[in-house]
Amino acid sequence: MSGNSMGSANGNAALNARDIPLIRALVDAGMARTDIGKKFGCSRSTVTDIANGRTWANVNLDADDLPIIDELIAQGISAEELSEKFYISTGIAVELGAKSEEVAA
Repeated sequence: MSGNSMGSANGNAALNARDIPLIRALVDAGMARTDIGKKFGCSRSTVTDIANGRTWANVNLDADDLPIIDELIAQGISAEELSEKFYISTGIAVELGAKSEEVAA
């Protein structure tokens, strides 16, 4: 396999798509980035990179979106529908818990 995997598809990733909006919200609330890193098991520089959009830029969600997403998933929304509604990739939607409509042959 060539190239770098993004996000939690990278085997070295300590974070997942659900963590990213929460980290951004904590930064916006003024929590120390070192403390955020400790809470999520990552470094201060990783938190800074997330906050500045250098990493995990493909996760365009706010912390307020997560309860809505959870409710839609509980109602059976597909990953494809969720990705269209929240402007995220289908892969991120699956990572958040939605089921893909694609069926492997």
